[in-house]
Amino acid sequence: MPIKKGYDVDTKEYKPDTLIGKDGKEYYFVKVKDSSPKPTGTIDSPEVTVTYVYDLLYEEITKATKQTVTYEGAGEKDTSP
Repeated sequence: MPIKKGYDVDTKEYKPDTLIGKDGKEYYFVKVKDSSPKPTGTIDSPEVTVTYVYDLLYEEITKATKQTVTYEGAGEKDTSP
């Protein structure tokens, strides 16, 4: 009969509220992946893989605008003698 061991990976060490991804962007914790084992429990195998889902903390928004500026009454300067 295999020996069952308890585990707990529901800690800041394993599941920080935010983290910096390999892309240098900041991500926040969303949930435990639906198909993942629970973050605490008992196992009878050498290891367990719990998958946490993170999402971007701040979205980068790039907005392009086009503006036309018209100056009325601005004539050319006369430089003739």
